Amino acid sequence: MMQLIHKTIVDKLPDLINGAGESLELLKYSTPTSGKSLNDKVIFFVFKPREKVPFLCVKTVRSYDAREIIIRNFDNLKKINTLTASSPYFDLFAQALYLHDDGENIFSIETICPGKRIKLNKKKLSFVVAEYIGFQEYLAKNSSESVSDIKDFVKEIISKSKLKELDQQKLLQFTETLPLDNVKLPRLIQHGDVTEDNILLSKKRLCIIDYDFVGVTDLPGFDLFGLFSRFNQSEVKELCYKYFPKYFSRIDVDVESNKYKGLLFLYFLIERILRKPHPLENESAEKIISDFKDMTI
Repeated sequence: MMQLIHKTIVDKLPDLINGAGESLELLKYSTPTSGKSLNDKVIFFVFKPREKVPFLCVKTVRSYDAREIIIRNFDNLKKINTLTASSPYFDLFAQALYLHDDGENIFSIETICPGKRIKLNKKKLSFVVAEYIGFQEYLAKNSSESVSDIKDFVKEIISKSKLKELDQQKLLQFTETLPLDNVKLPRLIQHGDVTEDNILLSKKRLCIIDYDFVGVTDLPGFDLFGLFSRFNQSEVKELCYKYFPKYFSRIDVDVESNKYKGLLFLYFLIERILRKPHPLENESAEKIISDFKDMTI
């Protein structure tokens, strides 16, 4: 596999190599979950001669049967690259370069995002949020998508779940009790996994990695909710109320703060039933609603 990766880089990406193709070095990188199953991604960093910092990232899987993971990650990254092309946010993400699939082996090649994983504190969180809001503002200003009524988002979210019909009906009924009247939002692609583990910082520059969940929803605010809930579960509501006014203002929509509770439930619902669905045998509308109330009390 490593010989194939090396040959592909030399043959397909000569402009990036600058004559150093014969001396490229590959270093296998292990994530906290890599190796737990045959479906896990395997990541290699590619170095030029005498360089301490890699310049390419290669992603593959331990079993070819899990090829869809690599294809989805690569296609998602290409989608973001297209949306941010020629913008100040072009380097907020890696750049998708090449996808190899010969029926037996599959891997993708993308540029390296500079920076290091860091432990977020309130100050660093504010910086990340500000950069992310700028990215979403750019998408909003350059989107041809029409503004959608929040009820359209609600129906889509619930209909995409694999919950039983009765549970879907109960969730719809619950959302009707929430303060969501007259909320209209643009459709803005969400990264889907903006977490501390997927944030790299270097010299006040932000990069966001890992593109498995890009496009899981286009409901604005979901990424911030996810970031806040993982930063501090006990303060997610306060953080949303703190940063949402600026966020919605920058994407040019007017959402009154008394409507935030309804949006928080939708974000919670997406996380619960779409992003990483809980086992259905342990899931029900009653449990989802109860867990949400516990989180927001």
